[in-house]
Amino acid sequence: MKNTIRTSALILKSIFFCLTILFSAHAQASDPLNISHSFSPEAPPVAKVLAAYMTLSNPGNTEVVITGASSADFDKVEIHSMEMSDGMMHMVEQKELRIPAKGELTLEPGELHMMLINKHRNLKDGDRIKINIQFNNGQSQSIVVPVSKQH
Repeated sequence: MKNTIRTSALILKSIFFCLTILFSAHAQASDPLNISHSFSPEAPPVAKVLAAYMTLSNPGNTEVVITGASSADFDKVEIHSMEMSDGMMHMVEQKELRIPAKGELTLEPGELHMMLINKHRNLKDGDRIKINIQFNNGQSQSIVVPVSKQH
């Protein structure tokens, strides 16, 4: 009887240990950001450059820092802000974006945005663009941005 109880206790400990590892691995593998309201305006077929807009929400307890982005559909993805200089609006590349803990950041027309440079295929209303975001901690997150004729 004692051996059965000891064996049962050992099995339960082993199951608990495995579940702990499984759940901690899932928590580490979850995406650092929630993405909402993403879109890329449809552009004429001859356009080489598009833009992507979205709201980036950080549900975590620590700041998230984006250090880059890429897409198989474009040669390059850059993060830009719009700034006034000498009476003219200019795009300025941003080396990083910081999303505070429990905060959000909106990329929108005329403000912060992702510049999608030198497209590899024609993109029209209803198509989807996969963008891979890189973070300063070495993690990355894939997002999908729909191309939209009107927004």
